[in-house]
Amino acid sequence: MDRWDRHWRRFAESARVNPAQAFRRRLILHLLGGEAAEPGAAILDIGCGSGDLLAELAAHLPGAMFAGIDNSKTGLA
Repeated sequence: MDRWDRHWRRFAESARVNPAQAFRRRLILHLLGGEAAEPGAAILDIGCGSGDLLAELAAHLPGAMFAGIDNSKTGLA
């Protein structure tokens, strides 16, 4: 098990409820602005961890396409 697998085993739940993470998600939504809302927009999250950011973006940007990659199988699980 590598260090990212250990990280996600310990902190997966706290990443979802952490106030700093909530701020980060709001900031990213603001920065993406209107272009990401256009149908067919593509968003790639590199180092997506559990995918919580992608899930929130998908809820706000239903016309966009999303993909996430991460080197931790535990984070993606």
